Amino acid sequence: MPTKLWLDTDFGGDVDDALALALVLGSPEIELAGVSTVYFDSAWRAGAAKKMLELYGRSEVPVKTGAQKPLLGHWDERRNLNTAEDAPVFTSAESGAEGIIKACKDFPDISIAAIGPLTNLAAAIVAAPSAFEGRSVYIMGGDIDNPLHEWNFMCDPLAAKIALESKAVIKLVGLNVTTQCAFDDSEVKAFSSSKKPQAAYLGEMIQNFIRLFNRNPILHDPLSLSPLLWDDVLEFENRPLDFGYEFASSDSPVEYATEYPVLVATGVKASLFKKRFLERVL
Repeated sequence: MPTKLWLDTDFGGDVDDALALALVLGSPEIELAGVSTVYFDSAWRAGAAKKMLELYGRSEVPVKTGAQKPLLGHWDERRNLNTAEDAPVFTSAESGAEGIIKACKDFPDISIAAIGPLTNLAAAIVAAPSAFEGRSVYIMGGDIDNPLHEWNFMCDPLAAKIALESKAVIKLVGLNVTTQCAFDDSEVKAFSSSKKPQAAYLGEMIQNFIRLFNRNPILHDPLSLSPLLWDDVLEFENRPLDFGYEFASSDSPVEYATEYPVLVATGVKASLFKKRFLERVL
């Protein structure tokens, strides 16, 4: 039976969220139960995610518009999404956190993947903590080598603290491994040579990303989903997470102290992962 999965994402801006969604949609081992969006213009993000789901023939997958602002963390009202993706905004009746909680109740064995700031996940944990006891949660966030500068944790460190201190069974994939999984030029070109319209769509997003950032994409978010598919791509260890973030707007730092086991990715077979990823999405 395929693994049921709820995907929480800051879709848009960086192309790796779209690549992660493509990996899920191209993997029969995973049954996507829903998507929620998070952080800065989450209604636009929801519309863009719905557009991609429709392109893949999966318009039945529910999309929930999640939290716009973090519980505590980086926020800039002047910030614009770094994308030219044309998509209508979408606002759902249920919030992202409500969608996650409902999915946990409807599907007791569902796994959660959080590949953006953890605001939606934290709100769901606070509202229904028992729903996450023993639940498999896959998180893209942090960096055990340089913990203060990873985007998802920096955007909402309080949410990250709530998630990491929950009783969920967490697999945490951070920059110490994801940065080893950048596309080379030949891998980028493979998208333009594919005959699949979905791959061509991803290729356009990749080229737009390259124009904006002057570098090839890094597969941060897709790599965090790899344990759902393969057990030989990432190496995990139980690691204490005792770093924190401090903000001028906060009276004290947000410290991480994990009473419950958190498996942290410490090694990756980057070439193997990229090969398998391309086989799924092209």
